[in-house]
Amino acid sequence: MSRVLKGVVWKDDPHIVETPKFERPKEQAEEDSPEMSEEARENMLANIRRKEEAAIQKLKDAEIASEITRQEARVEAEKIISEATTQADKIKDEAREAGRQEGIEAGRQEGMEQIKEEQQHIIVDANAKAENTIKVAQQEALDYVTKAENTIAEMVIEIANKVIPQHFIDIPQMVLPLVQNAIEKVKDQPQITVRVCPEAYELVLMARSDYLTTMEGKCELTIESDETLKLGDVVVESPNGTIDARLSTQLEVIEQSIRDVMK
Repeated sequence: MSRVLKGVVWKDDPHIVETPKFERPKEQAEEDSPEMSEEARENMLANIRRKEEAAIQKLKDAEIASEITRQEARVEAEKIISEATTQADKIKDEAREAGRQEGIEAGRQEGMEQIKEEQQHIIVDANAKAENTIKVAQQEALDYVTKAENTIAEMVIEIANKVIPQHFIDIPQMVLPLVQNAIEKVKDQPQITVRVCPEAYELVLMARSDYLTTMEGKCELTIESDETLKLGDVVVESPNGTIDARLSTQLEVIEQSIRDVMK
């Protein structure tokens, strides 16, 4: 079979024949080109890496979602357990309260009797304590008054013992009425002797005539000075006896009278 040669061009240069060039398909050229094959491999590897990374990310996302789900499940479980525990405690409390109320109701009558009895004891004890308190207060008040009275009596007696004798010192004429009172008690006697201290002797002697006018009938009246006596002391002697009107004796009478009043 004969071959047909197309586009043959003859040159002036002998023995050289140029034949037309045939272009290869682009895909074949890229396949045969070493540089293009390397680029294709890089692209392919990059694509594979992207797919691997995407797959890994999906796994991570799945793990995260799973962990979140587990946490939510734990939270929900804890919530359910907590609510159940609370409900159980509530039921227990209600049961205990119901039992307590039943016990209270069952023991109400007995408790009321016991309460009444205890209240009665309390009232009795309170009354006893109140009475005892009143008695103690009354006794303390009485003791206080008695003590105060005794103190007052002692003060009065002490004042009398100091003031009265001083009056006889300041006013010696005070002895004259004492002598008159003593003579009045024995004025019917025929003989009367009045003894006073030396300081009061002259005063009493000067009043002798006045004393005689108060006597009944005839009477011998003698005035004597006695050094054993003090200012305010008067002693009257008669056939009927002796009248001790000394100041100390009169103070004793006053003291006894005060003590009798304070009893």
